[in-house]
Amino acid sequence: MKIVIDSNYIRIIEKYSKKIILTNNAKSISRDKDDDKILQCGLDGNVDFIITGDNDLLALKEYEQIRILKPSDYLEIV
Repeated sequence: MKIVIDSNYIRIIEKYSKKIILTNNAKSISRDKDDDKILQCGLDGNVDFIITGDNDLLALKEYEQIRILKPSDYLEIV
């Protein structure tokens, strides 16, 4: 199966995205060490929320004042 990504889609993502260059060295926080970079990105990006379906991140509920929510929970509060 070949996936084709429309260049307009890429431009829309770039328009509404912020590129984060990781500077913090997040400690081992999540049960899944690969998720620590998501937490680090949230810290460096100064975000209020991380929206995810990842159970290891969701188990944290909050990290450094960043709320970690499922998409459905986030939609209830916005």
